[in-house]
Amino acid sequence: DDDRWFPGRLADALRLLQARREVAIVSGDALPPGGGLLLTADPRGSGRARTAIPGDRSHEDLVLDCFVVASTATVRRADWERVGGMDESLPTAEDYGLWLRLTADGALAHLLPDALARYGVERDGPCLSDDAEAHARDTLLALRRWARPELLGRRNVRARLGVLSATLALHAAKGSARPQALALARQALTDAPWSAMTWKALLACAAGGDRP
Repeated sequence: DDDRWFPGRLADALRLLQARREVAIVSGDALPPGGGLLLTADPRGSGRARTAIPGDRSHEDLVLDCFVVASTATVRRADWERVGGMDESLPTAEDYGLWLRLTADGALAHLLPDALARYGVERDGPCLSDDAEAHARDTLLALRRWARPELLGRRNVRARLGVLSATLALHAAKGSARPQALALARQALTDAPWSAMTWKALLACAAGGDRP
């Protein structure tokens, strides 16, 4: 409700969905209030790293990076109903859970190279997606529920899970949830021992008197 579509955004997505049954999601980039592009490198040469490559993307790609911007996404009603729509028990990652379920059977997400929406244009204050702790918690839950089980043991996927656990550990260490912080930091150490975020979490626990 704080984004704005660009002209032609829906027509382009519909053409692709009608032409390719193997594609379940069509999405694109977005323009944030600060300029540049939200996902991909700015073609004007801002030097931003490309985080999602346009074209066909798989379920595993989505497990490693949620590159589907909800306000740019178009899906078929039949596919939406097939997977049960969004799970609203995850207030900050219900869209991510939907993308994972839509592609778990081998269907593809297709990322268009163009910006399809202007992001956050009507925002007049903080929103749920600004809550880093809630976003990390719900992303971790979505991955554990709906990523294909054989992917969860892969090193690159475990690294993503570990960074999310470390993020939650850091937030817990700042509050009163010391046992929870320590458990999350230990999980991060198991999944992503080489991550700087893991060691930040461990140091935060140590500073609070806990022994990792």
